[in-house]
Amino acid sequence: MTGASPSGATPAGVVQTFTSPSGNSQYAVAPGAQALDTSFLDTRTAVTASWEMPVTRLALLSVGASLSDEYDYTHTGVNARLARDFNNRNTTLSFGVALANDTIEPVGGSPVALAPMLGYKRAGRGAC
Repeated sequence: MTGASPSGATPAGVVQTFTSPSGNSQYAVAPGAQALDTSFLDTRTAVTASWEMPVTRLALLSVGASLSDEYDYTHTGVNARLARDFNNRNTTLSFGVALANDTIEPVGGSPVALAPMLGYKRAGRGAC
């Protein structure tokens, strides 16, 4: 969400109707109230860990893992890096790899491409 308010809308003197991010539902906001979607939750729990150990006198191995979870989003990841010093330890060459998996489950389901918005009628046929 971006903008000056959570939905980008300002309070109005009339009832405002909004479509949810998925487009599968709608909600109304009373006159003068902030336009908040009650299905929006943004609490995240995250943890990362890493471990570093010398492999030889001039090489260092680092491994790590990460986990992040929200109401509609989950991330898991692992990584590894090997670093080797050269040139009297004035130069370090490192190689690393990482694997991540992100899962998104939108509230109300995924949007349907090119589907009409709820409560909206085409021009010329009247509006709700």
